[in-house]
Amino acid sequence: MPNQHGPDREPIGAMFPRPLAVKIKKLASKKKMHLSELLMELAGQAAAHVPLTAEDFMSIAEATKRAERTRKRVSTPMAG
Repeated sequence: MPNQHGPDREPIGAMFPRPLAVKIKKLASKKKMHLSELLMELAGQAAAHVPLTAEDFMSIAEATKRAERTRKRVSTPMAG
């Protein structure tokens, strides 16, 4: 199916104050990026210092396998 997302992706919803939402959309447009690409870039920079444990990686791998098997969205459980 053309609109299905990859099993290694997980949707995350967020609400932004309108002025910030407009700024983010303008920045994405200026950089000629899709909004989701810009948000992933910004989130990646903000979370770069957060370490993942072996247990985290195992949870991520298991959720990805479940998503591949079921072809449905699967949340990754947060470890400890």
